Amino acid sequence: MMKLVSLTWLILITILSHTPGDKSSEESRWLSKLILVDEGLLRKSAHVVCFTVLMAFSLCGWGKWAGICVLAWSVIDEYSKPLVTGRHADVRDWLLNVAGCILGYGVWFFL
Repeated sequence: MMKLVSLTWLILITILSHTPGDKSSEESRWLSKLILVDEGLLRKSAHVVCFTVLMAFSLCGWGKWAGICVLAWSVIDEYSKPLVTGRHADVRDWLLNVAGCILGYGVWFFL
């Protein structure tokens, strides 16, 4: 079951992170107003949260080797963004993805 959950989460975050820039900004503005959080904070924390969840789900479903795959995906995900209109790769965003991976590993380890 966790394999399916982790694959579904991977697909979801990939779709969200590869949404064209103008639509992504519009969605972020709407959500930030709805939950009363600064848009910049929302966008940056999304990297950490998404990869924390992906790492924890993937490790639970696929085992330890999944961690390497999730870390590799964090690079692919970030550096494929220039292929999408209005998006760009950012080392700081990738580092936030890695921070999420580390947190997700911690969650999995202590479960």
